[in-house]
Amino acid sequence: MGKDFTFSAATLHLIGDQGESLIKKAAAAVKFKGKALTALDLVAPAGLAAERLIVVGTAPMAAMRSGKAKAKRMCRRSQKITRNLVAS
Repeated sequence: MGKDFTFSAATLHLIGDQGESLIKKAAAAVKFKGKALTALDLVAPAGLAAERLIVVGTAPMAAMRSGKAKAKRMCRRSQKITRNLVAS
């Protein structure tokens, strides 16, 4: 998820419109901005089959596409955090 709260097509396919609005509402409540390497943890998200949903902020897509080294490092770190969360 980028800091502008854009979700990839794959993510939108998984969470649907209801999941997207739930995440945005929860993010607003705790002032989560979706910045790189930050996370939002939703326990028992209403309307979703998941017991837990963890939203991880990433570097802006434009920065990642441009090949900026810092954005690539942030993306790799976000992926590592996600893998660790999934494994636990």
